Amino acid sequence: MGKFGAELIASMQQAAAHAGGRKVSGVRVTTVKIPDVKAIRKALHMSQHRQRLKCRRAVVLVIRLFIALQCSAAAAGRRRF
Repeated sequence: MGKFGAELIASMQQAAAHAGGRKVSGVRVTTVKIPDVKAIRKALHMSQHRQRLKCRRAVVLVIRLFIALQCSAAAAGRRRF
C-alpha cells in the first residue's frame, strides 16, 4: 500500500473515532449556521409567494438564455452544448 492509501486509512480511523465521541488531535470542526429565511424575507418585505415568483423568473431567464445560445451557435454552424 502506498503513502496515499496509508494516509487515507489513518484519516478514516480518525473520523470514526471523532464520530464515536473520542478526542482526536488534529480534527477541525466546522459549524455551518443555517440562515433564518423568514427573518431575511421579513427584512426584504417579501412574502413566500413573491420569493417563489422571483426564483421562478430567474430559472426561466436562465433557460431562455441557454436556448438563445444554442440557437446562435446552430446559426453560426458551431456545435451545440
